[in-house]
Amino acid sequence: MKFWLALGVLGFAVSAHADPAMVADDGDLGQVVLTAEKLDGCGTQRVAYLTRPLDPEEPKDTITFWGCWTVASNQVHVKYFAGNEARYERAAFTFEEVERVAIPKAAPPDEGPTESYGSST
Repeated sequence: MKFWLALGVLGFAVSAHADPAMVADDGDLGQVVLTAEKLDGCGTQRVAYLTRPLDPEEPKDTITFWGCWTVASNQVHVKYFAGNEARYERAAFTFEEVERVAIPKAAPPDEGPTESYGSST
């Protein structure tokens, strides 16, 4: 019995994989994560994503916006695939372990309306 329990815990540990990333809390707008992973649509930049609640009353229901990030003049610039760009203070990010999420295989075509998803300065 102890063997099966240990095996089950080991299986859970393998499936609950975390990756290091830079993370910033953007208040009600959600959490911005800067990954070290590349994506064809990002060129030399890396993948970023913003996860925010669909409804502040139900924070477990979230939506994720994907994009590419770079740093310039102590600001992190993220161009989201939805068409908008956001800037965040570099100092707002901390190095953390975050649960691994599936990154899309390719960036969508660069089209569509521009909408704001993050704070801009």
